[in-house]
Amino acid sequence: MKKLKKILIWFVVILGILIIGLYVTASVTVSHFKPRLENILTDELGYQTRINGSLALKLLPGVSFVINDLRIINNETYLVRIEKAEIAVDYRQLFNSDIDITGLSLVKPQVFIEHNTDGSFNYDIPEHAKNPHPAKKGQSHQIDIRHISIKNGRLIYFDNELGDTLIAKGIDVVSDEINFSGILDRMNMKKLRFTGSIHLGSLRINEMRLDSIQWKIEARSGKISVQSRSPRFFEGKYNGVTTIDFNTKPALVNIQSHITGLDIGEFREAAHLTGLFYGSLNYDMNLTFRSFNWKQAMSTLDGDLIITGQKMLLQGISLNSIILNYKDSKAFDVAGFAALFITGPFGTVFTKDIRFGYQPENNSGVSEDISRIVSNWTIHNGVARARDVALVTDRYRLTMTGQINLIGGNYNDVKIALINKFGCPVISLQMNGPFLSPEKESSSSISPSNISMVEFWKDLANSTRKYCKPVYSGSLKPPVAH
Repeated sequence: MKKLKKILIWFVVILGILIIGLYVTASVTVSHFKPRLENILTDELGYQTRINGSLALKLLPGVSFVINDLRIINNETYLVRIEKAEIAVDYRQLFNSDIDITGLSLVKPQVFIEHNTDGSFNYDIPEHAKNPHPAKKGQSHQIDIRHISIKNGRLIYFDNELGDTLIAKGIDVVSDEINFSGILDRMNMKKLRFTGSIHLGSLRINEMRLDSIQWKIEARSGKISVQSRSPRFFEGKYNGVTTIDFNTKPALVNIQSHITGLDIGEFREAAHLTGLFYGSLNYDMNLTFRSFNWKQAMSTLDGDLIITGQKMLLQGISLNSIILNYKDSKAFDVAGFAALFITGPFGTVFTKDIRFGYQPENNSGVSEDISRIVSNWTIHNGVARARDVALVTDRYRLTMTGQINLIGGNYNDVKIALINKFGCPVISLQMNGPFLSPEKESSSSISPSNISMVEFWKDLANSTRKYCKPVYSGSLKPPVAH
């Protein structure tokens, strides 16, 4: 019995020593494999790859290679620099020619992308440097990675041609699954399976900055779903869901976005956009389109777009000035309000610098306080129809009807009217044709030669339904002054 106890004690001691020794030696330096691994990575990636730090083989809790200071270079320019990379592999295939990667962890990866003035990018490989025998091109691959982790990543993009800069910091990625089978250079999205989340600490585009953006991504059965959220979106809150269905040809894309309390002035100042709109807006969008080509996408665009806001200020334009000017010019020039109705807070972002024939008078000193605004559109095949588009000031109510062809950039029977308490036009502007140079026709229920603010207000106050055909019955009520 005593001998058995001694044997057990010695067994426990020896086992403990073995376990401690195994933990101590769990990270085995394999620096002599560095040149071979660098060559393998260079052949696989197509770019020169260097391991400037140490290379180790980690045995616990699973088999993995640990690389410190991994750099990917093209034409003597750094593309990627990773402070630490840990690549988990299937130990059963450790001595095979092909090793399956089961996990990937990157700490502080930095990606640098530069667009040159000649149109090329820093990741373009010169013809003389291309690998004449690209690794496994056209060959079927099976990728099954059970865990991916990226901590504190950074992406820097600089456009030398346009002078634009994009910097994304604090990129954290966690994925529990990525599975793909097929040919990498002809990727079939129907065979992609992925679940994960991305958190972006900050995103800066030139002088515009966004903080704390979150995405949840799932790809399965040919469909990709991306849920996005930002609790600090220019003083407002943003939530959205984008889905892409690759089971149809071309792919069907659906975008749903909801923004509350967006500060227009802060957005425009940060984005350096032209325009003199200030205030707070809510924004709801549910749009679908097919194809990732701009023209094809616009021609298949369907859905709804609703913008509502209150306590806004429009500088460089005044309804009082426009009404008085109508006496001499007989032109009800409200193109500036058309721009406001159509573009909302985002101005030239969606309209590619189209100004709808409106140039704000920056130094005129005039402005218009807008109590409430609604811009409600329904879109079918790239043509937007005004469903409830109007604004209210302390004195006036202005409405817009008709259609806008987003593909060709045209007004189709668009009418902007200053309306009385019954929704009938007092002065109106009809527009057809291109945004920049439409055909315009002004009309009024009162004589332009007799127009004065006194006469105009009398007309608004004394209007009756007898000679009145309403053009608006939407959600905005007349101002108290009516």
